[in-house]
Amino acid sequence: MSEVNYIPFDKAFINVPVGKYKIQENSYLQKGDYKIVDQGKSLIAGYSNEKDFLKTDFPYILFGDHTKVIKYIDFPFIAGADGVRLYKASENFEPKFLYHFLRSISLPSDSYGRHSKYLEELLVPEFNISKQQVIVEYLDNQLSEIEKARDAIEIQRSEIVFLKNRLRQNAFEELLEKYERSYAFKDVCTISAGGTPSRGNSSYFLGTIPWVKTLDLNFGLVTDTQEKISEAAFKSIRGELLPKGTVLVAMYGGAGTIGKSGILGIEACTNQAIAAMQPKQGLLTSNFLHEWLCYIRPEWMQFSSGNRKDPNINKAVVEDMTIPLPSLQEQNLITNSIAEALLHAKSLEQAVVNQHKEITSIASKILAEAFNEIEHG
Repeated sequence: MSEVNYIPFDKAFINVPVGKYKIQENSYLQKGDYKIVDQGKSLIAGYSNEKDFLKTDFPYILFGDHTKVIKYIDFPFIAGADGVRLYKASENFEPKFLYHFLRSISLPSDSYGRHSKYLEELLVPEFNISKQQVIVEYLDNQLSEIEKARDAIEIQRSEIVFLKNRLRQNAFEELLEKYERSYAFKDVCTISAGGTPSRGNSSYFLGTIPWVKTLDLNFGLVTDTQEKISEAAFKSIRGELLPKGTVLVAMYGGAGTIGKSGILGIEACTNQAIAAMQPKQGLLTSNFLHEWLCYIRPEWMQFSSGNRKDPNINKAVVEDMTIPLPSLQEQNLITNSIAEALLHAKSLEQAVVNQHKEITSIASKILAEAFNEIEHG
């Protein structure tokens, strides 16, 4: 059995600071000249026209400091948002070999904390380039079918999203034949936006008060948040503790985030990127408002098109948007019918989620076994 030599992480991976050459999520576009890659699950997070930010000296290995997402980037791109760690391979390593190695490692989970600290503890197996290339070819071949299966799952996801949108369209298009869309949100809701405590004070984020960000919104009930803040932080942003049933919608956050919504299932406050909408009693139900926001989301997405200078929505814009206002009884009938119609779509969605977990598990097993064999000859 041949002995494997290991070297420290920073001798194999060259850290490339992103610095100011990154696009904040609230500036992502739906269309643009250049692709944005960030720490989110999707390979392409959005687009930008900022040529000065473009990186063309690929390949790069991206590590999501908060999400632990690992990506291999072999095309021109712009780094997006915070939490992006970029690495290049040292001269004695194949970039794809290091990418597969990093994917084979199971790192501890630190919620939304920074995980790059765990990378510094890693030891990387050192081989000559030719052996690395053999390993890369083997893993690429083994994982190619899995990637095809992943692609098929993503297509299924898209089809389910289309189905859910179609169900809402059927319900609301019928409604719009009976009611004019003439009531402004500001007339039927109390609308507010929150704030962000100073990141310079770490104690602000060691509290127990739920603090909702756009990442916490996923078109359903919000029952927990990635981050919680202290009483002092709450006071520093003049926070408002919003009641259960408040409807939340992302006013900005990029092409994949703008218009995402949810309903509070807990008392919480929010950051400034979210419009918190409390329906006025006797006029509007939270469920009806939320379903309407899901229905009109494509209108919000237009704010992230490549021909707009400001890809965001502000509170004033939200206040002037409109909604039809049937009776509370009819609102409940509509939301109940949508919920019933969505049950089938939700069961399909859960099946797709289970498939994705299974595929991911198989890929992880292949990578772990490959590098375990390397270690033990």
